[in-house]
Amino acid sequence: MICRNDEWSLKVKGRIQYYEDDLHAADCVYHHACSSHFRCGRDATLQFQSESDPKRRKSGRPKNDNQQQAFSRTCAYLGANDEEQLTISELRNKMLQYLADADSILYSNQYLKSQLKDRYGNSIRIAEGEGLHDIVTMREKTSHILRS
Repeated sequence: MICRNDEWSLKVKGRIQYYEDDLHAADCVYHHACSSHFRCGRDATLQFQSESDPKRRKSGRPKNDNQQQAFSRTCAYLGANDEEQLTISELRNKMLQYLADADSILYSNQYLKSQLKDRYGNSIRIAEGEGLHDIVTMREKTSHILRS
């Protein structure tokens, strides 16, 4: 058996002492994976780690503050011009104007479209067509635009 002397072992020891060795009465849960990792001297499983490891990389596209600010300003532009029908390409060009850093990479049309869908959800309507520009309209303004 390995004798652990690390932060995780101190946490476990503190919890056991807190419940005065009556873990059953405290409804403590026994995790088989945690027990195995603990006894073998490995780190806690990712599911039960309380703090993220700074060495571990997050999945997905890395965040770029300049891009996010340009995207936010583009969304503000869309909100201010909500009665217009704007294409994804037009919004992408507007975002290009808002990029402060020349090294920042502009969102692709597809990624910009997905970010708009994530941000606005059902409040936005994107009309798509083969070989045509995707048109972005705010849902509440769609009927007004069609009637006029």
